[in-house]
Amino acid sequence: MHVVRMTVATALATGMLFVAPGDPAGACACGGIVSHDQDARVTGEQALIATHGGTETIVMRLDLESVADNAALIIPTPTPATATQAKPALFDELARLSAPRVRPGRNNTDLDEVAAAPGAAPVVVAQVQLGPLEATTLTGGDLAGVRQWLDSHGYRLRPEVSAQLDPYLRQGWSFVAMRLTGEKPLSGQIDPVKLQFASDRLVYPMRMSAAAKNPQRVVIYALGEHRMQRTDADAGRQNVAVDFAGSIAGRTTDETLTELSATNPYLTRITTAIPDPASITDDFTFGPAPSDEPFQQVIGGPGESDDTPVWVPVAATVAVIGPNADDPDVMLGDWAGSSGQADWMPDGQPRELVETVLDGFRAVVPAGWTVTTARGADIQVLVPDPEGAFFPDGEIRRPVFSPAPVDAEMLAAAVAAALAADLAVVVLGDTVALNGEYKSTATLDLQGAQIALLDALVTTSTPVVVVLVQGKPSTLPASALRAAAIIEAFNPGMRGGRAVAELVLGLIEPTGRLPISVPRHVGQQPVYYNQLRGQHGNRYADLTQEPQFVFGDGLSYSTVEYRDLRVIDPVVAPDGVVRAQVTLTNTGSRPAVETVQAYVRDVVTSVTWADKELKAWRQVSVAAGESVTVEIEVAAADCTIVTGNARRVVEPGAFELLVGRSSRERDLLRAAFTVTD
Repeated sequence: MHVVRMTVATALATGMLFVAPGDPAGACACGGIVSHDQDARVTGEQALIATHGGTETIVMRLDLESVADNAALIIPTPTPATATQAKPALFDELARLSAPRVRPGRNNTDLDEVAAAPGAAPVVVAQVQLGPLEATTLTGGDLAGVRQWLDSHGYRLRPEVSAQLDPYLRQGWSFVAMRLTGEKPLSGQIDPVKLQFASDRLVYPMRMSAAAKNPQRVVIYALGEHRMQRTDADAGRQNVAVDFAGSIAGRTTDETLTELSATNPYLTRITTAIPDPASITDDFTFGPAPSDEPFQQVIGGPGESDDTPVWVPVAATVAVIGPNADDPDVMLGDWAGSSGQADWMPDGQPRELVETVLDGFRAVVPAGWTVTTARGADIQVLVPDPEGAFFPDGEIRRPVFSPAPVDAEMLAAAVAAALAADLAVVVLGDTVALNGEYKSTATLDLQGAQIALLDALVTTSTPVVVVLVQGKPSTLPASALRAAAIIEAFNPGMRGGRAVAELVLGLIEPTGRLPISVPRHVGQQPVYYNQLRGQHGNRYADLTQEPQFVFGDGLSYSTVEYRDLRVIDPVVAPDGVVRAQVTLTNTGSRPAVETVQAYVRDVVTSVTWADKELKAWRQVSVAAGESVTVEIEVAAADCTIVTGNARRVVEPGAFELLVGRSSRERDLLRAAFTVTD
């Protein structure tokens, strides 16, 4: 999770913008999910498909969330398949080749006990252990026999899922039953599995997804001699989009991709959104497209040299959603615009001078892109003051805030917009009615129907970026932490909407860092980084004391590693300077502007003092793959405390220099120094 603060210098909150969570469903994209854990969830499913010499290859990677020690996936194949492990780096390489990355959503199943009637049992062709995966290839048998075998081996399918097996069995298909086993609950990313089977066509099994409860989103990387397209009957009834098309010949060193692309050099990434899974009648099949026209181009990215390749999609759809997506007043905040406090502007700030987030995306998306919008939720309803229409002196009482209820039609329209988009940007926060003098709130939670909106959007499997436009920090629901990114914009000003859009699209490099700490719960207040040491314990009875996001937090499109912190002269006089060096390495693929933060901890003090305090910081540019040595200077005279007689002094003794990307303890390197008498 990436969280940043946007001030005058804009900031960004994501390394890749595309992550797609979801909610329980009845099947995953190409099979049925089964588990004794009712809440088992596949949070990501990606597939690479290719065919050569009558053999089809499907490589799948699943992300699993479960508290059970047993979960499984049933995958139909036209003929018996051989299952082997593949390397996780394969899908990282596919993401690089076809950026931006979109991962399909979370698809799950509920479990009901199904009594298995006697029938013809399937034949076990092969069974292999692939790390935590036990993969069994089955062929033959009838529906009753297959159900009986699955039931006896711990595969508990809902009736509507198991019913989808029958058409495959009647057509003579086989199955790969993959069971996740272990001594402890299995949760996280499962290493990719490669299936190979004889096939005279390129096919991706989808009919079992007709049992899914939630909308489906499937991302297929198809390798062929030419650009590929969907050829099955369902393609015309589903939302099918080509995200990338182009040759990868000579562009990869990945072993699997090199092997498969030797005769199939053209990579096509096809995303399919299926709002109503019950409408699925056919498997995905693929054939050559009418032309091999590339769908993406290589350009020099903003702030990068011309020889730095950045893949930019020629066409995409961005859905800008939320009550603050197109509100000019909330961009300005209190004491401005139509807040009622800027009486010199009775009609508010001229609308044409303010760019909302929706305005910003419409202005800066590349040619050929589509920007859609839906409100999705309201924040407030203004109601008469319950104390009456007038104050005792006759002054009129203004209407007061009341949280808006959920509007089912408005919510459904927002979900539909997200499903049809490649990226959903949901703009939430507060209103002027919740900011300013005499407007303290009893909670920091998002008000009105905003949480319901966010909860619904992350189930669509469309990547969601949360933008917070507000006058104060909000405590966030669990669904926010499942988004691809969170951008803390506060009230960003007249051009704030354009800044947000440029940030999300990667047109500017994020440099902002949080100047506050953001609590998990209002009951943690006050929460800040430089708290006094000596507290009893390090948590509440029901919650950690650590904020959700700490002072100094903020990430970029790259990753920077800190190492080798050293104080050059560890002993300094009270009027001296602590000089140190630290090495930064950009481990990502884009340049980074890193804010190096230096904190000081006075190890022993005569009075209670802050555990650590920010004393210096530097912003440095680090090219992709390169390392730089950063010099840090902190005057010993700045390492002061205030004594009991109100004197600010530097007490001699042991200190620690803490250097890192934020104030969070795990982000900081430590080096000792001493201040002499």
